[in-house]
Amino acid sequence: MAYGLLDNLGNIYIPDNISCNAEVTDDFGLFKLVHEYSIDISNTTAAKYIFPVTDTMEMVSFKAVINERVISSSIIPKPNKADSAYYFSSYNTGGFETSIGEIGPGDKICIEIVFVNHLTSDNERTRIIIPTGVAPRFMYFGSQVALETLFEEIKYNISLNLIYKNYHIKNVVSPTHEIISVYGENCVEVRLKNGMSSDKDIVIDVFSVMRDKPKFIRYEKYFNCSFVPELNIYEDTPRDYIFIIDISSDMNTRKVQQVKNALNLCIRTLKTGDRFNIAFAQSENTFFSDEYLPLNDDTLRASTKWINGYKNDGVPEFYRPISEIYKMTEKNAIAIFISDGRISGNSSILKHVKEQKKIRFYNFGFDMAVNQDFLTELSSITGGKTRFIRHTERVDDTIIKAFNVIVSPSIDNAVVRFASSVSEVTPNNFNKIHCGERINVMFKYIDSPPEYLFIKGFVGGRETICKIPIDNVIDGGRELKYKFGYEAVQNYMRTLYYAEEKNKYGIKQKIVSASVKYSVHSKYTMFKITDKNGWFNAECDIDKCSEISSGWYENSLVTDDNLLLHSGEEIRNMEVIKKQRANGRFIPNTSRSKEAIALYTAQIVLEMCNKCPNVMMYKWHLRKSVLFLLDYIENAESAVIPDDIMLALEVWNSIFGGNDEASQKIEVLNYFHNEE
Repeated sequence: MAYGLLDNLGNIYIPDNISCNAEVTDDFGLFKLVHEYSIDISNTTAAKYIFPVTDTMEMVSFKAVINERVISSSIIPKPNKADSAYYFSSYNTGGFETSIGEIGPGDKICIEIVFVNHLTSDNERTRIIIPTGVAPRFMYFGSQVALETLFEEIKYNISLNLIYKNYHIKNVVSPTHEIISVYGENCVEVRLKNGMSSDKDIVIDVFSVMRDKPKFIRYEKYFNCSFVPELNIYEDTPRDYIFIIDISSDMNTRKVQQVKNALNLCIRTLKTGDRFNIAFAQSENTFFSDEYLPLNDDTLRASTKWINGYKNDGVPEFYRPISEIYKMTEKNAIAIFISDGRISGNSSILKHVKEQKKIRFYNFGFDMAVNQDFLTELSSITGGKTRFIRHTERVDDTIIKAFNVIVSPSIDNAVVRFASSVSEVTPNNFNKIHCGERINVMFKYIDSPPEYLFIKGFVGGRETICKIPIDNVIDGGRELKYKFGYEAVQNYMRTLYYAEEKNKYGIKQKIVSASVKYSVHSKYTMFKITDKNGWFNAECDIDKCSEISSGWYENSLVTDDNLLLHSGEEIRNMEVIKKQRANGRFIPNTSRSKEAIALYTAQIVLEMCNKCPNVMMYKWHLRKSVLFLLDYIENAESAVIPDDIMLALEVWNSIFGGNDEASQKIEVLNYFHNEE
């Protein structure tokens, strides 16, 4: 799709200059792009402007100056008739589009776009992608090269002024442009080298430490708090899990195999006391069992055979299996829903789910993800999460990493409280906070900033209070004010999903109010584009593309399609874990004696900890093996612990150990073992 200034025949006008200004704090930014054109045509023609809008962006303002004529925007509530043909809206995929009227020979045109954007963060890296608005969009792999080839003759002058603020910034690099970086205290200014021309979007990677530490950022009276509540990650509460898998003919065969990989490994993550079931949705919906089954060697062996034996076929139908699942679910359960997004019966499913309220849905969509709104609403209604998997991510790796979070302990029905008076807390409650999940809370203080923030909720049915000191505060920029509005709109949208019908109108009005107040476009507002001389007046809606990064666990920033292929070593590691038994042991081919099984299990734990590059993906599997080894030591007839077993326990503890019973036992055993 072409972007920038075009005539109605699709001819693209190349700007003389592009300037990009960005103010970014942590993972949120305010961006302004200015395009300047000198029109070299022989006849007057009608023109339009198209700008790419992704799922993490919201428009703030649009302005066009054609000679002395000024076109500007305002955000207004969307009337009920906004979808009619009367309103100017023609958005196919991922773009803001508006007419700017007629342009003629020698016209000077200046276009100004302002938008806000949530950024992608991975470990210590924050990736900033600035769409220049005229170049090919930044692609993660192959197609970028093909698109650039089409435009290799076109170069335009470009400048950048980026101010980035965060804790302990280490380095700034760009895979697309030559940059100059000037560092200050908790901030860096980034510019392009002088005289630079370009034909591609600008990509900046900022590396900073303390990504996993609490962060407190202030602008005027706006506060942004980002932190991970401290929980005992190994506190176990038995749960029921139902895996609902789209295995229809629409599913790509390679993706189906990755889904099977993920399913086999997720089931082996389950702990003693957990129960599970599987539903394959295709023309004839099929359940692994008529009821939830406990995890043991028999059910593990049978489910593995059942999963591996299925082939994708037919057309998916989800209402019937979901209604059957509710019938067999006696207590609260977790649903893992995996599909390419081609889902029918949406309204019936949502109506049924709202009435039942026993199952929390964690959804994974990929490929087309046609029904992204449905998947998002389904998870919001039930208190779960939705993750859309990009083309640059492996389905199995992504699902397993997410499932590691899902099976962790969580704070349920959490509310946010402060040590002093604050206002407009966004959000002020959480349905569920998973162990290790970073959350974000914004507020405005009244007289003075509070010294503490409290998260109060229930863990395993017991009331828990987490106390977070608000200290080491750094100064942010005005983008924090826009983030406050953005987060308020997003929070109201989440509330709207599961609100009673009688309350929905009031919530929609709050969305409109926040959107207009903070100049952040939302689903229930629209842009009014006005020529102040009265020559032009149009109202625009904005459609978005389907790729979503929800940020509820570590995302991938893979940029090379070849990296999507597992290495031989990674495949071997995955196949080894698939042979794990229900209680964590591994059985060698040579012997089935207790000692041989324990030694072989220790050998696998040691090799995985020392050599597996994705060892964190198997943290729950390895923990089960460690618990098996500890149980073997406690019940062994001999008081002598084999060195190989002790070494495996020590290495595991150095990577995964914490203040829990398993680590404490290992440290005691290590002390006595060394004393000998």
